[in-house]
Amino acid sequence: MRQVREYVASKVSIDELSALLHQGRKDGSLDKMRETRHYMFHRDKRKYWDNGRLAVCGQLEFHLKVHQAFSRVLLAVFSEMEKEEKVEKSK
Repeated sequence: MRQVREYVASKVSIDELSALLHQGRKDGSLDKMRETRHYMFHRDKRKYWDNGRLAVCGQLEFHLKVHQAFSRVLLAVFSEMEKEEKVEKSK
C-alpha cells in the first residue's frame, strides 16, 4: 500500500486529502468511520445497538469531504497516467 501512496503523491498533490485525514484522526471522525465499517461487515458478531451502528450519525459532512477529496486525487492520478501512456505510445 505504501508504494501506491508514494506513486500517487509523486504524480498529484495529496495535501488536501492528507490534511482531511489528519483532521479526522485528531477529532475521532476516522475512528467513527472505522466503527461503522466494522459494524457493517461483522454484524453477526456485533450487537444490534453497537457503537458502530450509531457512529455514523452527525458525520455526513466529513464523509462527503473525504469522498470528494479521494475522488479528486484518483481522477487526477488517472489523468496523469493516461498522459504518460500517450507519451510512451508516441515514442
